[in-house]
Amino acid sequence: MRGKRVMVLEDEPIIAMLLEELIETAGGTANCVSSLDAAADLLKQGLPDVAVLDININDRDSFDLARQLAAFGVPIIFASGYRKTVIPPDMADAPVVTKPYSLEDLDQAFRAAFGLANRQS
Repeated sequence: MRGKRVMVLEDEPIIAMLLEELIETAGGTANCVSSLDAAADLLKQGLPDVAVLDININDRDSFDLARQLAAFGVPIIFASGYRKTVIPPDMADAPVVTKPYSLEDLDQAFRAAFGLANRQS
């Protein structure tokens, strides 16, 4: 995680703060947004190294954003209270951490996400 820029899409402020703290503890830089529109604005500033996306954002899903990021080669991690079965088949390989999650859970997900990105390159 050292030096990695992480987009965090999370609409629950307490969870976003926790995730930001976990990422920064691991040496990364978290850019937290709480809506899909804010995520689109953040992308205009440049691509992150990895994205952690809550699935349900203000009663909308983040799958289109995930597809957009994946098309640019950005590894995706879904962080959600939902089971992996709600993830569309084309995103099924993305790691999922279930809330509440720990630094160890995130570390494993980041390793898996970067491993997937390396295999797809």
